[in-house]
Amino acid sequence: MTYPTSMTELTDSVPSSGAAATTTLGNATYQHATWHRSAAAEIEAISSDLITARGSYASMAARVAKLPVSLFNLYADISTTSTGGSFDDLQSVTIAAGQLASNGDRLVARWVGSGVAHATATRQVRAVFGGTTIADTTAYVTAYGGIYVWDIEIVRVSSSVVRASINGNNPTYSALSALPFAGAGYTEVTGLTLANTQVLKITAAATGAGAASGDITGRSLNVTYFPAP
Repeated sequence: MTYPTSMTELTDSVPSSGAAATTTLGNATYQHATWHRSAAAEIEAISSDLITARGSYASMAARVAKLPVSLFNLYADISTTSTGGSFDDLQSVTIAAGQLASNGDRLVARWVGSGVAHATATRQVRAVFGGTTIADTTAYVTAYGGIYVWDIEIVRVSSSVVRASINGNNPTYSALSALPFAGAGYTEVTGLTLANTQVLKITAAATGAGAASGDITGRSLNVTYFPAP
């Protein structure tokens, strides 16, 4: 007897109905060939679908390995408490050691926060990765309360370097104003050891006359990992 060597050979040489042995179970008789052919045909169809789905990848496992992975989804409100110039951590996540293992691996994050308007007290918000500030609003005064929405991308360049870019809006002029960061919206961070854990966090400070606890609130932070193609 020759056994199948591939999924598409599962139905080859399976006897036609009635030509193979049968099994009597209760009041029914089951044709082995009929059952085997039906099961084999279904497996062949599934295999064909998987081959189509994997596209140019060598295996379905290789295809799945390139899918994005949701790492964090924080949604608890965290507000500033200091009023004397100290920065308070709002949302903070620790990226696993070796998460950015290959050049081109990237993290995509969205942070949402809110600020309370005040005529004299300043607000300042920073995004920090691996201990380096990658975006900074600098201290500013706003007569408008509003929402911060920051989209952040961090791409591995080498085992010690990432490139970080950020886009979004600040409630600097109005809740709907486009974001021109006071600092650059792009920076290259060097001197990292990406084989170790790395912290991505949003930190903020409310300072000056009239500053109060709760002036700046982080609403959510989600982070997704995208492997290099």
